[in-house]
Amino acid sequence: MNNRLHSISVKYSVAFISVALALLIIFIVDLLLVNSVQHRMLEFSQRFGPAPAAVSNADRDLHQARIAEAEYVLVSPDSRESVELKATFEENAQQALDGMHRFKEIMQQQPHILEQLALFDTLFNQWKTTSNAVFDTHQRGDLNSALQITQAGIAHDL
Repeated sequence: MNNRLHSISVKYSVAFISVALALLIIFIVDLLLVNSVQHRMLEFSQRFGPAPAAVSNADRDLHQARIAEAEYVLVSPDSRESVELKATFEENAQQALDGMHRFKEIMQQQPHILEQLALFDTLFNQWKTTSNAVFDTHQRGDLNSALQITQAGIAHDL
């Protein structure tokens, strides 16, 4: 029996079986790694795909609201166009706020990202208060003060 273990056929059989088992183990580990990467990529795309879109849309809405505010001071406060511009401002401001809140919902599992938005609501409310002061001042007929508030807001935005 001892001689049989030392034969070349047994040695080759053990070597080939070892190689086959090693390849099988490598295949199984590779399959597990591929599934893990696939799961992480799916999770990443589901979370981080919509989040930048929400922020991008919110940024666009803020810009459109800012344009509506700037155009408002250029028209008569009693005109139909001023009513439309004020409505456009309100709609876009709300959409921007909703977009940022959607971003926060999507990114709940990423507190290090949400920390950077800690002041967003405060800054948004300050901006909205300033913008409403522009609308109110212009509605009262004080165009110069409305323009000064607008210019101060633009300087602050820069």
